[in-house]
Amino acid sequence: MSDLRLVELDADNLPAAVRIPPAVGEKAYVAPVVFSIAEAYVTPTAWPRVIMDGDEVVGFVMANWDPDKTGELFGETVGTLAV
Repeated sequence: MSDLRLVELDADNLPAAVRIPPAVGEKAYVAPVVFSIAEAYVTPTAWPRVIMDGDEVVGFVMANWDPDKTGELFGETVGTLAV
């Protein structure tokens, strides 16, 4: 049975998150995770998390909750999901 859970991105799991495909420069339909991590660094409302299965990083997700944004999405978006 899997032990999947979301964990805050930190210095300990950052190297594994950066290694999630695609790599920088690799032809892909999505941006590398490291681009989302950089975006999170400059976006105060970003919510970057790694997906853990036991002690192993198996994915990355970043959402954004912007309380000042109005409209249909109410400032809530999932911007990145990589597994």
